[in-house]
Amino acid sequence: IDAQTGEILSQINKVMHADTPSSSATYFRGTKSITVDSYSGSYRLKDNARNIHTKNGSGLDGTVLSTGELKGATEYTNSTANFTGNATKPAVEVHWGMAKTYDYYKNIHNRNSYDGQGSIVRNYYNPPSMISDADNAGALDGQGIVGMVYGAGAQYFSPVVALDVAGHEYSHLVVSRNGSGGLNYQGESGALNESFAD
Repeated sequence: IDAQTGEILSQINKVMHADTPSSSATYFRGTKSITVDSYSGSYRLKDNARNIHTKNGSGLDGTVLSTGELKGATEYTNSTANFTGNATKPAVEVHWGMAKTYDYYKNIHNRNSYDGQGSIVRNYYNPPSMISDADNAGALDGQGIVGMVYGAGAQYFSPVVALDVAGHEYSHLVVSRNGSGGLNYQGESGALNESFAD
């Protein structure tokens, strides 16, 4: 600031996205430590170090954006770093499970993300039926989109968000990006794909 005129001569925006530790409530496993992102005065389910982003998929319309993200996803946000409300427990479980899965592949297999290239890990909880069955979860890899969807449960199941589900779906992406062309999801190669994901 100019001392004579009061004119602002230079300014630097100090609002940054920053990983923040969180103690948040999961659906099945109680309170767990996760990493969230400080974002526009609140917090969201994003882990910048691992490049994991968990969003609400209820508004997805099937359109793939140029960024590779599905259109209509919205942020899960909270005024504090700790997500403890019932409505966010399934999404927190997905976010926590994906961090554990990411760490397993990184620490045991030295693999940085599903493709070994550090790509963003996209999770969508509660997608509409046109994307995925509510009683199921799935890995999406094609037509410009790479991500995972997790159903909210319906007639037969609770939310499909457990740690083994996150590991299974992420492993499908690892299989499809293994550097050898993956395994086509049909016949024997499809059975092997499922077996490796399990």
